Amino acid sequence: MCQLHLAAISDMYLIAKISLDLALDSLGDNDRELVSVLLSDLYGYCVLTDHDHRAFLACLQEVDDLILDCPDVATILGKFLARAVADDCLAPKFIQTQLDQFSHESVSHQSLKVAEAYITMKHGLVELDTVWNCGDVRKPVKFLVKKMKYFLSEYLESLDFENMSKNLSELGVPHFHHELVYWLTVMCMEANACTTGCHILDKDNENIETLFSLLEKLTSSVIVTQNQFETGLKHVYDDIVELAIDIPGAYPSLEAFAKRCEKDPLDILSEEYHTQLQNIGASALKSVGISHI
Repeated sequence: MCQLHLAAISDMYLIAKISLDLALDSLGDNDRELVSVLLSDLYGYCVLTDHDHRAFLACLQEVDDLILDCPDVATILGKFLARAVADDCLAPKFIQTQLDQFSHESVSHQSLKVAEAYITMKHGLVELDTVWNCGDVRKPVKFLVKKMKYFLSEYLESLDFENMSKNLSELGVPHFHHELVYWLTVMCMEANACTTGCHILDKDNENIETLFSLLEKLTSSVIVTQNQFETGLKHVYDDIVELAIDIPGAYPSLEAFAKRCEKDPLDILSEEYHTQLQNIGASALKSVGISHI
């Protein structure tokens, strides 16, 4: 990685471009999945949005020359474009903007139409995580976070715990279930901020009560262990400054959530550990001049 810092900033897009060239030219689906993971992992580290835009634009401008050697190149590049959007490396508007720049007969336009179709299909942004049909490569953190958030949203709609358990089992990352706790907590905080009063403690918000019921099921079935619960909740306290920017009354809501976790029927948070978390949250808020009261 240290060698990447030696490259000129203006040439950073070449990292993405060369990786895509290799993937379009000769690699199989397993390796294409790894290239997608690479682009996702490098994004924000040394490859920025503008770099990805330049890399994909360069590929679009050259892709017509590859059709003889690779008849499926339009589909392959379209999948890469759509996956980059799903991984937040490309803005969705990039696809729409570029559609107007290439003739309808060009391979470039075909690639963009493939990407558009993937992005707009039902649950497309989630399904794109498996666009290369590979189950054996490393799952990037962004992929796992997206899955956890999707499972929670799906449960709020269906209330199907059996299906959620099945999906979590198939995902095969029990060590990452702390992320469920993180996003479940954040969703409760967001719901509490939508209206006045403290609905977490008053127990009068349907979504909040559904999420607490889910948390009880997750912990009682040991899908979420005690350690995973504590790790996930600590993550929320660690991020309280960033969360407070977008969620009104974030810290009081978080404290209300923690207090309910101390009591029956959950009884999964000890007073001692809660005090440690309070100190973490209060210190973080104080460091940026925000009162935690």
